[in-house]
Amino acid sequence: MAIYGLRVNTCSSLKLKHLEYRYRDETDEDRRIHLPDSKTKIQRIEPIDKEMCKLLELHIRETINDLENEEEYVFFQQGKELTPRQRAFILAKTIHNRINKSKVIKKYPGYTYSSHMFRKTKAYNIYQSGVASLKAMVRNSIGQSEGSMAVESYIN
Repeated sequence: MAIYGLRVNTCSSLKLKHLEYRYRDETDEDRRIHLPDSKTKIQRIEPIDKEMCKLLELHIRETINDLENEEEYVFFQQGKELTPRQRAFILAKTIHNRINKSKVIKKYPGYTYSSHMFRKTKAYNIYQSGVASLKAMVRNSIGQSEGSMAVESYIN
């Protein structure tokens, strides 16, 4: 979820047919995953690295009985008879419970920890990399050295 900044409904809607890399030759380096989004009704196509493919395949082999059925859900097998909305609700509740019980995440009072934080993290990281690129471009265009902090007064 964190890598792609996914909504829970996307994870709950993900089926084997969306894992394009599974239907290509193993030597093909162009690995992709189709990410359905029931909220926006669009489908993003993203590259997926070899390590993530291995992790997904391990999960799939451990949880899915019919590996040939392209309509099998990747996550939350026991809820496949539910509506997409119900599936997303139960998956979100499960994720929220695990986050709240986690000792890995330092909890701050007043902050709501939910599955949406994965989207926020992705958005924040993209924003920060864009700001860093912008600062470098400004430094270069006005002749400041790479490590100069003077540009900080122009761009916060």
